[in-house]
Amino acid sequence: MVFLATTVIPAPVLGDDGFSDVPEGGTHEPAIEALAEMGVFEGTKCGDGLFCPRDPVERWVMAVWLIRALGGEVTTTGTSRFADVDAARWWSPHAEELADREITKGCATGPLRYCPNNPVTRAQMATFLVGAFDLDSAPPAGFTDTEGNIHQDNIDALAAAQITAGCRTGPLRYCPNAPVTRAQMATFLHRALLRQKEQAVEADTIVISDDVPDIDLANLSTGESVNLRSIVTGDKALLLWFWSPYCPTCSADAPMIEQFARQNSHRVTVIGINGSGASTDVKAFMSHFGITFTNLQDRSPWATRHYGIEYWSQFWLLDRLGNRIGNEPALFSTSRVEDLLAELEA
Repeated sequence: MVFLATTVIPAPVLGDDGFSDVPEGGTHEPAIEALAEMGVFEGTKCGDGLFCPRDPVERWVMAVWLIRALGGEVTTTGTSRFADVDAARWWSPHAEELADREITKGCATGPLRYCPNNPVTRAQMATFLVGAFDLDSAPPAGFTDTEGNIHQDNIDALAAAQITAGCRTGPLRYCPNAPVTRAQMATFLHRALLRQKEQAVEADTIVISDDVPDIDLANLSTGESVNLRSIVTGDKALLLWFWSPYCPTCSADAPMIEQFARQNSHRVTVIGINGSGASTDVKAFMSHFGITFTNLQDRSPWATRHYGIEYWSQFWLLDRLGNRIGNEPALFSTSRVEDLLAELEA
């Protein structure tokens, strides 16, 4: 039996003294200070009070910084898919999480490896950031030294997002094979986070689909009232699962949906909507299957009727604005939902 352990990514705050080797007023100082306050660097410093800004970023450090910056939880089975990553190392779950979120495929196969101690090149850095922050593809940026590079498309996307301007001009170059330093990586990562924050502010003004009913449901874990329209945040698709604790198909679906919710939290918000059952039975069902995603109780049952649910278990996939994309009756199919998502993300 495999036991899952879930830990919240720590975010300790660095002391007021900062790093003694980061020049005051330097180009990278603001980014380093901002990320230090987020706890991104904890455990990856190169010495007491030191940041070593000119040292290259190693791949294991990249995993830690990215996952901490992105936030969320790190779930580990106590094993590693990568042959060269010791699962006992404290940072190993970050490399696993990076792979779970499809931000990395490793560095080599036969066997699958991550090359944790290798320095990250500027080209590889572009691919890491594009995967982590889901940056849009873009036309060529005009770099004269990226033609034919396997990371070229991601380098162009990074430039279009204004996260990089290249390494030199006359002619414009990117220096794809040069290792990215710790100071440079802090600045690149900070710029990506600021861009993400700006997009989140823009998302606050999204126009939610009229198809999402303006009704209040009870959160089964907290008892608090939740307006159904408030779950539409504009940055992710939504998967609504309509269920009952007395439904045999729901019992078969529950573990698969929980796994799907954990593995796809970066792009899909899974919401369970319970339409029947005594409170004790509903809570026992959730506890038995270890359900961690948000579940709402629809006693009315307004939401159930609105989405045309005639029996359990059924699903609706909504786009980021709440428009219906497709539904799935009966047994949950990850491949079916993936197909719908692929159409949505195309």
